[in-house]
Amino acid sequence: MMLGVLTGLAREIECLPSQTTEMLIACAGAMPERAESISRCLIDQNCGALLSFGIAGALCPNVQVGDVAVSTGVINAQDDVIVADDVWLLRVMELLGQEISSVHKGLIYGSDIAIASPQLKSDIYAKSKALCVDMETHRMALVAQQSAIPFLAIRVISDDATRAIPSAVLGVIGENGKPQISRVLKGLLRHPNQIPALMALSKDMELALATLRRVPGILGPLFGAA
Repeated sequence: MMLGVLTGLAREIECLPSQTTEMLIACAGAMPERAESISRCLIDQNCGALLSFGIAGALCPNVQVGDVAVSTGVINAQDDVIVADDVWLLRVMELLGQEISSVHKGLIYGSDIAIASPQLKSDIYAKSKALCVDMETHRMALVAQQSAIPFLAIRVISDDATRAIPSAVLGVIGENGKPQISRVLKGLLRHPNQIPALMALSKDMELALATLRRVPGILGPLFGAA
């Protein structure tokens, strides 16, 4: 079976092994519509399962930076829930639980916009009880459901539920999954008081990526997919 792996950022791709005959890797650049179209392309290239792989922002107060979240399903702003493959989920939970201390299973919230403020995170959690939020999984899951193939999401927390995302770094990711540095610098020039928050966010992101890099080695070539 061919596995399609979808990320939002180039840094997440760096945490994966090289593309093989069993796995296709694609980056959506933190763009939900692009995540959906890429997911369809992966299926057109004979992928029989889809994995959303990367970092995410915590919604649940009990989930901390560096913790791993594995999807039981994905929920969107309309409260639609798409259930992940339960056999795949159990296999991943068992394998990761043997090597990583903090692994959670639960819903992932899919958003078409960046969820940047602690208050908005709190409001979404109160309604959805989702562990975390990203901008790709819900679009990928929809395509998987329509194509009747299994999906799963494995996300490592890069910002906790109390962390605000500086406005200077919102909407700056290009299609290649890399931040557009000129736009970041312009944002920081307008809001220099955001520099400490950006540095703290960057530190937490590096912690999350360090955990994310461990995941492929634990799960093997197909990430536990049958």
